[in-house]
Amino acid sequence: MSRIAPARIRITPKTHFAAKGITIRSFSRYLALNYESVELGWLRLLPAGWAEALRREFNLVLLPWPLTLAASAVRPVTGPIENMHSGYGFFEFDPGEPVALDLIERTVREARRKLGHVHAVVLPEDALAADELVPVEQAVADLGVRL
Repeated sequence: MSRIAPARIRITPKTHFAAKGITIRSFSRYLALNYESVELGWLRLLPAGWAEALRREFNLVLLPWPLTLAASAVRPVTGPIENMHSGYGFFEFDPGEPVALDLIERTVREARRKLGHVHAVVLPEDALAADELVPVEQAVADLGVRL
């Protein structure tokens, strides 16, 4: 989709989620495909001092997690799924091991040592279990990462 002209389609962040059931829009939790030919703009309030810093640099740490993935980590979901045609197939994902907070902390510390500042840490969609999100957010926040 990245090769299709923006005048035809745009990939945008989702701003709200379906309240009930699964629809075709549920394939991605955070991204939406839009056919409207309108210009999009996002306004954001940034913490003090960030606006000037972001004009110069924005350092990301991209964390591939899990580091290894067995074929058994992705399993088909069986049974009917409410509000969806039976021809669709869905899966559940279980990496088989908890996220390694110590590895994340070491990686962010090393990035900070080399770059001076890390603005954001990015993991693949669905890489963390719901109960892992808060500890990961806290660990990177303790290292000065805001996003």
